[in-house]
Amino acid sequence: MSNSQSPTTPIRIDLHLTLDIPDKIINTIVDGIAERIGKPDQTQSTPSVHKQPAPFAELPEVLTTQQVAQYLNLSRRRIYEFIQLQPENGGLPSFKLGAGPKAPRRVYKSDLLQWLEAQKRE
Repeated sequence: MSNSQSPTTPIRIDLHLTLDIPDKIINTIVDGIAERIGKPDQTQSTPSVHKQPAPFAELPEVLTTQQVAQYLNLSRRRIYEFIQLQPENGGLPSFKLGAGPKAPRRVYKSDLLQWLEAQKRE
């Protein structure tokens, strides 16, 4: 028995497949993918407009980290980094809703305003 292999010739096969999928399903899939990767929907005929944060006066008195992040145009991760710092070290004052390390954090609107003013002075 020989250890050599028989010579081979590469063959390219292109498959073209056509499926009839309703537009509603395609749009749902595209919207879901766009939402997950954070890009505007490219299937719309009109240009999409990025959602602008609400004016400060329209924000609720108690803010989620997502609302703070949207208002400051920062990531939630960056907001949590500011929250982890002690306020006397430049940290953003916040409080937990519930107990445990995974309890959601909230920020008073007045604390956010004071923190922003302090950031301007530094």
